[in-house]
Amino acid sequence: MKKVKASLFLVLIAMVMMPFDAVSEETTKGPACQYSEAYSENIGSSWEDEQFRHLAKASSIPSHVTRTVTVTSSLSFKGGYEGNINFVLAKSKVNFELGYTGSETTSTTITWDIPGDNRSYYLVAGKLMQNVEGKKIITNTDCSRETQTTNLEGSTMTYHEAIRQ
Repeated sequence: MKKVKASLFLVLIAMVMMPFDAVSEETTKGPACQYSEAYSENIGSSWEDEQFRHLAKASSIPSHVTRTVTVTSSLSFKGGYEGNINFVLAKSKVNFELGYTGSETTSTTITWDIPGDNRSYYLVAGKLMQNVEGKKIITNTDCSRETQTTNLEGSTMTYHEAIRQ
């Protein structure tokens, strides 16, 4: 029993003699978190970017007009940093045509149906555009958080229509 008391006494003395920072690293560090990236977005305005217009004269005979038109797909990324674009595109609910910032011009053949109602029609074509405001929230291993806001604006698809004059 005396040996146990003596051993306990030596342990207590050793703890008192230890430097404060050696007592427990866990008590001086704070909580540990998993690194994570979360994304939320608000889908903003959408509009038609008209890139082709042709006037089809009035006729009493229904017809189909086929033209090869040149249209430009585009995507711009603002806010955050450019390295975010792949993350944002993967998480976004909007399917943009391009997976990179910039533009790409292509030719496509479109057919418009024109009723034979003796009226002229504008044949238009272009790109449907969408604006998306996103927020990327990063949780670091020290539990601190960073918020990065982003703004994507780009084309989602080609459209065409015949508009009565």
